[in-house]
Amino acid sequence: MIYYSAFAIVFQFGWASVQISHLALIPGLTSCQNERTRLTAIRYGMTVVSNIVVYLIAWWVLGQSSEQQINKDDDVKFRNIALSVIGIGSVTSLGFHFLVKENIDIPSPYSAINGGSTMPDLVHPMGIKDWFKEPQFYQVAGVYMSTRLFVNLSQAYLPLYLQESLLLESKYVAIVPLVMFCSGFITSYIAELLNRKVGRKISYVIGGMIGISASVCVFYGGDRVGKMDVFFKTYGIFFSAALYGSAGSTLLITSLSLTAELISSNTESAAFVYGAMSFTDKVSNGLAVMVIQHFIPCLKCDPANKWYFSDVLFYATGGAALLGIVFLVTLFPSKVGHRRRDRVVDTEREPLLGGGNQGSPAYT
Repeated sequence: MIYYSAFAIVFQFGWASVQISHLALIPGLTSCQNERTRLTAIRYGMTVVSNIVVYLIAWWVLGQSSEQQINKDDDVKFRNIALSVIGIGSVTSLGFHFLVKENIDIPSPYSAINGGSTMPDLVHPMGIKDWFKEPQFYQVAGVYMSTRLFVNLSQAYLPLYLQESLLLESKYVAIVPLVMFCSGFITSYIAELLNRKVGRKISYVIGGMIGISASVCVFYGGDRVGKMDVFFKTYGIFFSAALYGSAGSTLLITSLSLTAELISSNTESAAFVYGAMSFTDKVSNGLAVMVIQHFIPCLKCDPANKWYFSDVLFYATGGAALLGIVFLVTLFPSKVGHRRRDRVVDTEREPLLGGGNQGSPAYT
């Protein structure tokens, strides 16, 4: 356990460095919220493409053997898969560093506070303690945590649901996730348009309702609905997978866009905010998986136990989508990115400006 844990720890250090830095770059590239949403949608779309590429590489490498099951003699194939993925990732990473220019020379909007001659429209920077005093920080964190629970648990337990609950052929374990990835890729661009037309809050509610619908379809599919058993195993499961992919794409893009909106002009602490969101994701998913794994029944002792993973998808993913909507609803009365401390600063500045500063970002 210690041996394998060391690899997981090293990987997570590298993954966190890349993930948080890449996300924190988005608010630094543009101050327009719609542009940030578009960049987030493109980013998620390419994430789905990378998943599909890895899937296709694995299918091609492992599919060359006539063996039906994977065994210890296939270790060389997994090494080749890993080397192929690392090679592609290295090339795309180099392209990213050469082609994407970071705006590091932009003058700080807070320079006037530190000795400038004019009163700025923006308030001073946000430190770590300042973020912990902002209610929206916890509300957006709850939205992001719920989103990650929905996406990660659906991806982790859908294959087990196919194998243990529906008792489908092994090919479905490969085909159904591919359908989910493809629907997520298509929806990523629809989600960007939806965010721009109806706003991030309404978009998240729509995505959450789609996610709840997916969990309901899974719960009532299979043998539990009698005559629909054959239909669900043949066609219905693909519809459920498409719903899961569409919902996951919409929820994740919108929650990341809400995070960028929360950061607003305080790009100096963007990495901390994204890191905090990621922390809630890792802790909540780790605890959820531990609980689910702890209560797995003996699947061979009682035929009814085979529906355990159906219940997991229904209660865990459906509950996560519902929880995300609840957190999102708490944000409806306020504008995301409007700091509580901004109102205090504006009140203190009002006599100097000769009246209210209704034109500042704190009011708009």
